[in-house]
Amino acid sequence: MLTKYHLTLLTTGLFTAISWASPETELESVTVKGTAGAFGSQNKNFTMEEIDTGEFFNQAKDLSQVLNGLSGITIRSSGGLGQEYELSMNGLSGEQVRFYIDGVPMENYGPSMGINNFPVNLIERIDVYRGVVPISLAGDALGGAINFVTRKAQSDFTDIAYTIGSFNTHRLSLSSQFVSARDHYLITSAYLNYSDNDYEVDNIPVTDSLDNKIGEASFKRFNDTYHSQMLNMKLGSYGLNWADDANIGISLSENYDEVQNPSSTMNRAFGKLHSRSQTYLLSSHIERNLGQHDVRWDGQIGTSKDTIYDTFSRKYDWDGSFEDSSQGRAEFYEVPSILEIKDKIYSSTAFYQYTLSDDISLSTSLSTYGLERSGNDNLNPNNRFFSTPNSTVKNILAFNISTDIKNSITWDTFAKVYHFAADTTTSENNEQINTSSDFTNYGFGSALKWPFSQNSYGTVSIEKAYRLPTPDEVLGDGQFIRANPDLKPETSNNINLGIASTLETKNWFSSAGINLFYRDASDFIQYEADRIITGINVNKSEVEINGFEANLEASYSTLFKLAFTTTYQDIRDVARETILGGQNQNYNGRLPNKPYLFSRLQISTEQVLYNNVLSVSWNTQFVEKFYLTPESSGNSETKRVIPQQLFHDLDISYALAYGKYNVGLSVSNITDEKLYDNFSIQKPGRAFYLKLRYTY
Repeated sequence: MLTKYHLTLLTTGLFTAISWASPETELESVTVKGTAGAFGSQNKNFTMEEIDTGEFFNQAKDLSQVLNGLSGITIRSSGGLGQEYELSMNGLSGEQVRFYIDGVPMENYGPSMGINNFPVNLIERIDVYRGVVPISLAGDALGGAINFVTRKAQSDFTDIAYTIGSFNTHRLSLSSQFVSARDHYLITSAYLNYSDNDYEVDNIPVTDSLDNKIGEASFKRFNDTYHSQMLNMKLGSYGLNWADDANIGISLSENYDEVQNPSSTMNRAFGKLHSRSQTYLLSSHIERNLGQHDVRWDGQIGTSKDTIYDTFSRKYDWDGSFEDSSQGRAEFYEVPSILEIKDKIYSSTAFYQYTLSDDISLSTSLSTYGLERSGNDNLNPNNRFFSTPNSTVKNILAFNISTDIKNSITWDTFAKVYHFAADTTTSENNEQINTSSDFTNYGFGSALKWPFSQNSYGTVSIEKAYRLPTPDEVLGDGQFIRANPDLKPETSNNINLGIASTLETKNWFSSAGINLFYRDASDFIQYEADRIITGINVNKSEVEINGFEANLEASYSTLFKLAFTTTYQDIRDVARETILGGQNQNYNGRLPNKPYLFSRLQISTEQVLYNNVLSVSWNTQFVEKFYLTPESSGNSETKRVIPQQLFHDLDISYALAYGKYNVGLSVSNITDEKLYDNFSIQKPGRAFYLKLRYTY
């Protein structure tokens, strides 16, 4: 598969050459600090919510917790700090919604750099795209994307924060920048997270010596410690002869993750199973503006290693006791194992825009992402997971025309070419099976935004979108996710309609909005926990999604603010037959393990006291009950469900000396409710967190 490397080099050379194609003597060079204006203007035509994260800097929150409070978004987690999470937005979830940092996909960043690890203090702004995503992000989102914009100023700054809390949780973050007189800069961001995650879980089955259930009890989690750390440094310059902004960077991250139970059930406990991972990335960024021409290129190359330690031949109970395995079976694998999985990763993302006039611009983007996965077992030579290298590569080429009609109505029309290829080796009955897959698909769409008045506007977008499988979905992760080399890209025909309005007086501000969405999806990718411990990603032939999300906000100066959001998403399996040709017993039933109704209410106030500021925020969240298994299967009275949930959080912060010294107190799940998310995995109960922050 040498062609994928050639394509990466071609992408780099092509877009860099474009930035030099026009002589500087004929075009006025513009120095831009930060994101070039063209990239920001290209995004304005899309349904985007821009979140200033400054109000959260003194709260003990990571990015996942901030997103969980936004309109139309819910984050489902499988436990405490560092555990698996899934974001849902406008009927789509998981990998169907893509994440970016400064416009670069987060696919290569590894588990220690997930949004549940990132402290909010490292991020300046969050851009949330609902529905159609601009081609400047150069990705394959099925119907939504979130871009995190890191902190970057034109002057020096340092921000240090430390959080201590329940379950022996400690979080430390650093964000700093130094800018020289000659516009050279060094940006540093780092964090460290640690938690024992030793909260109590309930309704754990208790069995006798023959594994017969004899009751239920509550236990503390005892093998769930999590530790992650990250360091990112960027060295760059503004106003170079060949670039307005250019930098090179390095990212180092690692984590240690103990595994208490399988990802889909709490009926099994592990006592020593754990994993370690390390990710090393080199990156480069170039921006260039030459009058009507704008170019941006981002490249990454690196390695990631994940090691799964399953070295004890024991069977654990939830009280921490264990029995030695008479057959030498390890906790997860058949025999003790130290499985190393190594990934070689690379990506290239390029964007070019040509502004024909004040009303019309043309743009194109090309992105390439590649991964080669290999593995070896240091204890069990018979473990053939990834003994033969597996690989995936995807390329996305996009074109867009943007028009501004009478400086009022904005209209974007775009087309995309998606390419995906994978070489997979799986083991079946001690036989190695090699499978190759190759897909090329074509998508298109259009987005229109028009103002009704100075304070209100409407949006409509349609799109035929594709989402290409991730490496873990196709290749498996060597642990809880089995490989599926036959997995196909999922596609969706999307329609989005929205209306938003604001009203502002001297002291009062109010806003309201509603967004309707419809998705007609084919080959919908869904994780199925089809075995006791493991699961596999499969294609659902036809899925229909429709719903709405609405928001209402009112505030009086800084003294009072009320914000309410609600989301309804009806996700149904509308295939009459299964992929294997049999009758679909869940026809027209809701997809299992998917919430369909959730709401949030926030009440906050901010009081200025001399040079100090006191902020108080109360948050209430509601999630309607939903089934863990298909609606059509089993007795409705005995079927496994995620119960209806109502819970509350409180955040109090105090900023002194114009925000130089800050202290915050956060209380989550104040009433200590029993909360569940993915596959009925219980979440932590009431928890307290104290945050200290210093900035200058």
